[in-house]
Amino acid sequence: MAFTKRAIDAQQGHVVLVGHSWGGTVITQAGDNDRVKALVYVAAFAPAKGESTLD
Repeated sequence: MAFTKRAIDAQQGHVVLVGHSWGGTVITQAGDNDRVKALVYVAAFAPAKGESTLD
């Protein structure tokens, strides 16, 4: 997830994160950033706040 946060910080303006499968967990966590304007889940896990992928 650290890589995803660095990638967000390297962009100018707002970003949209897209996650597939386990990537849905990554974008859910990384999406807690003011620069992230949308999350797109493509056949991905979308855990609720406080929930892990294994829950």
